[in-house]
Amino acid sequence: MMAEDENIGTNASSASDSISLNDSPVQDDNSCGLSEGNLSKISALYEKYSIQCAEIERLEKQNSEYRDQLLKTIHEREIAEESFRACKSEKSSKFDELERKLLEYEYQLKAWKDRSAAQEAHHTKILSDTMAKLNNAIAQLSKKCEVAEKEKNDAVVRYATREAEVMHLKSALEKIESEKASLIMEKDALIQSTKYQRLQDYKQSIETAQKDLESEKQMRAQQDETLAITTKRFEALQTVVAELRSMLEQSQKQLAKQTEEKLTIKSEHEKLLQQVDNLTTSTKLIEVEAELRRTKERADEAHKKLEYINVMTTAEIASLREELNVKITKVQELSRLLDETRNEKEVLKKKNASNIKA
Repeated sequence: MMAEDENIGTNASSASDSISLNDSPVQDDNSCGLSEGNLSKISALYEKYSIQCAEIERLEKQNSEYRDQLLKTIHEREIAEESFRACKSEKSSKFDELERKLLEYEYQLKAWKDRSAAQEAHHTKILSDTMAKLNNAIAQLSKKCEVAEKEKNDAVVRYATREAEVMHLKSALEKIESEKASLIMEKDALIQSTKYQRLQDYKQSIETAQKDLESEKQMRAQQDETLAITTKRFEALQTVVAELRSMLEQSQKQLAKQTEEKLTIKSEHEKLLQQVDNLTTSTKLIEVEAELRRTKERADEAHKKLEYINVMTTAEIASLREELNVKITKVQELSRLLDETRNEKEVLKKKNASNIKA
C-alpha cells in the first residue's frame, strides 16, 4: 500500500511538470508577435493550467491524508494481529492445562470409584455379620427370658403348693391344739388315776408334733426367702433384658441412620462425579471445589455425631456393667461389635473425606 501511494505521488508530480512545460505562456521571444486569437487561446490554456494545478494540489493533499490513514490502519492491524497471536497462544496453553487437569481428575475419580466399591463391599459384609451376631444374641436372650419365665412360673406353683401345705399344717396345728387342750384336761383327770403313763405318752406326742410344726415353719420361711430371691432375680433379669432390647433397638436405629447417611454421601459423591465429568471451564471447577468442601463439612458433622453417640453408648454400657453380674460377658461382646462397626464406618468416612479433599 505504501508503494502504491508513492507511485500516485510520482505520477501527480510528472503530470504537473508536463503541464508546466506544455502549457507555459512564455516560450521564446517570438511570442510577442502573436495575434489576439492566439492570446485568447493562451489565456484559456493558462486558466486550464491553473485549474489543473489547483486540482493537483488538492489530489496531493488528499493523497497525503490517505497515506497517513493507511499507515495508521496498517499499524493498528499489526497491533491487532500481535494481540490475536498472544491471545491465541494464551488460550491454547490454558486449554492444554485444563485438558491435563481434566485427565488427572478422571484418573483420580476412577481410582476413587474402585476404592469406594471395595470399601462398600467390605462394609456391607461387616454389617451383615454384625446383624447376624446381634440377631443371634437376641435369640439367645429371648430363650433365656423364656427359661426365666418358666422358672418364675414354677416358683409360683411351688409357692402355691407350699402355701397349701402351710394351710394344711395350720389346720393340723389347730387340731393338735384342741387335742392338747383335751389332753391337758385328760391329764388332770389321769393324774389321779392309774393312766398316768398314757398321759406321758400323749405329752411326748405333743412335743413331737410341736417340733414338726417348728420344722415346717422354718422350711416355709426358707421357701419364702428363696421365692423372694428368685422373684428379685427374675425382675432384675427382666430389667436387664428390657435394657438390652432397648440398646439393641437403639443400635439398629443408629445403624440404619448411618446407612442412610452413607447413602446420602454416596448420592452427593455421584452428583459431584457427574459434575466433574461435565467440566469444560474453570468456573465449573471452582463450583465443584466449593461443593466438595461443603460435602467434607457435612461428613465432619456426621463424624462428630457418631463420636457423641459412641461416647453415650459407652457410658450406658459402663453403667450396665456395674448392674449386670452373669450377663457382663455378653454385653461386652455386643459393645465390642458395635464399637468395631462404628470405628470401621468412621475410618470409611475419613477415607472418603480425604479422597474428596484430594
